[in-house]
Amino acid sequence: MKTLSTAQRSPKNCLTQPLGIRLTAEEQASIEQFASKEYLSRASFLRRMVLRGLEQYQRELASNP
Repeated sequence: MKTLSTAQRSPKNCLTQPLGIRLTAEEQASIEQFASKEYLSRASFLRRMVLRGLEQYQRELASNP
């Protein structure tokens, strides 16, 4: 049985402006599935994915000046 950890909230300053994105039905289903497995809301899961993607993109830019 997976133990639930304490809730991790987003920093207060990240709630300044919501962003909308367009996803296919398949992409949305995948996001909902992964978020459910992680016990996260869709918004929290998407925020994590965006932050991971930004970190990776910044590393790629730094390694290819």
